[in-house]
Amino acid sequence: YCIQAINQGWFLYWAQNDWNKKDGEKVKNIDLWEKLKDLMEYKPKINKVKFVKVKGHSGNPMNELVDSLAKMAIKDMNAEKHQVRGSANEG
Repeated sequence: YCIQAINQGWFLYWAQNDWNKKDGEKVKNIDLWEKLKDLMEYKPKINKVKFVKVKGHSGNPMNELVDSLAKMAIKDMNAEKHQVRGSANEG
């Protein structure tokens, strides 16, 4: 869905139509689409990049790396939440 939306330009249509799809329904994760759109406008060379679907957990080294980085980021975010909550309750 995401790859097709980028490669086929759907997301540009959505952006021009206040993030509404052709059926009038709002696009999900608008905040993420806006960030991607801003990045693509800021870095014109990214428009030359083709987004390709890679099957997860299929032994692709870069996919495995991204997966492990995402898991580490989630752990870090969860640790920060608990740390902030803990310090707020103290004192």
